[in-house]
Amino acid sequence: MSREGNPKIQITVALIAAIAVVVSAYLALKAAREPVILAIEATQTAETRLTSDAIEQKSDDIELTLTTKTPDSIISTPTFVLSNTDATAETPVLDVTVSSYDDFDDMQYDNSYNLNLWEYEGTRHIDVEQVNGVLVFSTNSFPESANGRMSPIYNSTWSLENLPIIEAKLQLDSSKRGQGSFIKIITYTELSGRDWWSECMLNNGEYEYTFFFCDIYSGERTEDDMPVYEYQTSVFNGNYDEWYTARIEIDAETIEFSFYLNGKLIGSHVPKDAEELQQASFSPSIGSWANSDEQFLGYFDDVRFDE
Repeated sequence: MSREGNPKIQITVALIAAIAVVVSAYLALKAAREPVILAIEATQTAETRLTSDAIEQKSDDIELTLTTKTPDSIISTPTFVLSNTDATAETPVLDVTVSSYDDFDDMQYDNSYNLNLWEYEGTRHIDVEQVNGVLVFSTNSFPESANGRMSPIYNSTWSLENLPIIEAKLQLDSSKRGQGSFIKIITYTELSGRDWWSECMLNNGEYEYTFFFCDIYSGERTEDDMPVYEYQTSVFNGNYDEWYTARIEIDAETIEFSFYLNGKLIGSHVPKDAEELQQASFSPSIGSWANSDEQFLGYFDDVRFDE
């Protein structure tokens, strides 16, 4: 009998062929899986490295991360010496009709300002002019210190009954970041021969942020002639090149001063001189301050008083 005709031989050959097919398939599968496994391992390694770098970077930038939060973020450390600070919960601003004093949109006053509405008082180191729908305050040199304010002409002194609201939009330009300089809204008076004021200010910060707060000063000073503020709100971080709406609201009956940032109540206080303040005449204004060798560029818009 020939070999081809032997059934046992034919079965053996078929079995060997089947085994060869299985082995070949296994080797092909193994070869195909190895790059996949290596690719997965490489991806996991890259993700792990990225996560590690991110954590390390976050650790290095903790201070910067804190300073770039929005104005709703509170810095717990007060900026100035305080004699009293009241904690106040945030509530929506009251729906009060507010009359606009100047929105700086009248182009005939560009490169100057409306002399029928405003009077400037301050040092020669600050330029004030209306440009493209806003009022610009900027330093023009490096002074020992510079301050300036714009006061309304047609009613330079106000009682609390006809001055329940002072409001303006404020912005600091990132091109000039003189630390310690600021722009503000303020109402000022004198009580028994001493200065008294309430203000809200947007300040140039030390890093990549601005900060905002409001306060009440009643004439007290430290031994080294630093002002002691009777009241100050919490301090809020902000950004350069963004508008923030500051508002002081005064209740003529209770003499409570309430302070708002972007329509949110951030603090309120009844001054210790409330009774005397009821008879006082106030001078509201918008203005700025720059410390020694510090530069700033700030903008005002939509200044409002309520009569």
